[in-house]
Amino acid sequence: MLGSLYLYKVRETLMHRPPTINPKAIIGKQGQMKTDLKAGEVATAIIGAEEWTVTSSQDISQGTRVLVKDMQGLKLIVEKMEA
Repeated sequence: MLGSLYLYKVRETLMHRPPTINPKAIIGKQGQMKTDLKAGEVATAIIGAEEWTVTSSQDISQGTRVLVKDMQGLKLIVEKMEA
């Protein structure tokens, strides 16, 4: 019984902690397009070491370096990086 109470308190403490990773921390990161992106549609890009679903207001071709400008849910808004 004492063990159950202890585990309950530990769980409650962990549930009320703020997240350790800020999802908005990816804004400002650079990456590379894995697939072609048509303006307003979705494609895939490698940001850091992860694949992300991305969208943009401009056409971006595969292999182009991109910059993350914003995040909507799990979709990133990117734009081309200037050379």
